[in-house]
Amino acid sequence: GLAAAQLAKQVFGCTVIALGGADDKLQVVRKVAQVDHVINYTTSPVFADRVKELTGQRGVDVVFDTVGGTVFDQALRCTGFGARVLVVGFTSGSPSKVASNYALIKGLLILGCRAGEFPARHPDGWRSVVGPRRARL
Repeated sequence: GLAAAQLAKQVFGCTVIALGGADDKLQVVRKVAQVDHVINYTTSPVFADRVKELTGQRGVDVVFDTVGGTVFDQALRCTGFGARVLVVGFTSGSPSKVASNYALIKGLLILGCRAGEFPARHPDGWRSVVGPRRARL
C-alpha cells in the first residue's frame, strides 16, 4: 500500500486518501508518501461517507485494495462512475464478494492483481511488457 500511495501521489500527482487499520502505520504513510488524507478503517469502519465528503460527493477514481472483506465492501461504496478497482489481496482473511449492481451502475473496471502471478506465467517477465513500450518511446 505504501508504494502504491507514493506512486499515486509523488509520480502521478493524484489526491490520495489512504486507509489503514493502525494510526501508527497511517502516520508513516502520511509522512513518507505525503498523502492528502488518512482514515483508520478500524476506528471508522463505515468510511464511505467520509470519502465521499472528501471528494465532493464524486467518489474516487481508483481503489487499490489489499484488505478485502468489509473494507472492500466500503471501498466499493466510495467509487465514482468509471472507477478502477484493483484487488491485490485479502489480508483480512476473507475474500470479497463483488456486488454486481455496483459494477453495473457505477461502470466499474475490477481487476485482480495477485503478486507473483505474472512472473510465474511469463518466465521472461517484464521484458515482454516493457520492451514493446520502450521501443515506442
